[in-house]
Amino acid sequence: MGRGKNIKLKEKEKRARINNTLLKEGVACHRNGNLKKAEDLYQKILVSNPNHVEALRFYGLLTHQNGDYETAVTLVDRAIIVKPADATLYVNKGVSLKMLGKREEAVDCYRAAVELDPENAEAYRNLGTVLKDMDDFDGALSSFRRAAELNSAYMGALASMRKFMEEKRKVALEIKQLLEAEDSISATSDNVAGEDPGRTSRPISVERKICGKCEEEKPADDFHRNKYTRDGLKAACKECVNRQAREYRKKVRERLNRDKTSVGA
Repeated sequence: MGRGKNIKLKEKEKRARINNTLLKEGVACHRNGNLKKAEDLYQKILVSNPNHVEALRFYGLLTHQNGDYETAVTLVDRAIIVKPADATLYVNKGVSLKMLGKREEAVDCYRAAVELDPENAEAYRNLGTVLKDMDDFDGALSSFRRAAELNSAYMGALASMRKFMEEKRKVALEIKQLLEAEDSISATSDNVAGEDPGRTSRPISVERKICGKCEEEKPADDFHRNKYTRDGLKAACKECVNRQAREYRKKVRERLNRDKTSVGA
């Protein structure tokens, strides 16, 4: 009985040595760009040992590199079952999930990674990138800051994020100033000709009004309210105001998206 166990143990050790040799060869082929050969070697290892963590890890990286993100996630999940405390596996899974558009799940993976390994700068950097895509700018900035503290190579991403946040604040201020200016123009345009602008005017009531933009006469209900004008209405009709707002928001989104692509790339 003892002899049989020894034989099985030796066979297992022999298989492990063979698999480790195949893994080294596969990784070398992978790094040299011979992906087909690397894939064959990874698969050969997994036929021998379906739970070989490193073969699952590198095969997952290879399938991700080939654009097969679903398979990459499946392979990494198998590795996580065997080695659940490996933070880098969660980072790899998060990268593939992000490419699949599953950003919330990617965030969960990166947070699991930094919980397992608080010194994992790559996990913080990737977390910041996804949070930024989800418009959680404060969370993104915090993650980029932590990544830069752990690895100076990520200082550029942090600087870009700070620049983006400053640009975002400027855009918000511009929108506020635009709205305030519009109210001011509306109030001025509704003053009665020849009336002293410094004197308080009595409010008037109107049923119809000419829009200051499209110059069409419309019912009073087609105008937004403005307590600073004599007739209590904005100078431009709702349709014109909404159209202008849509055009401005489009320009703002395009401007912010251009800045987004430069952060965490």
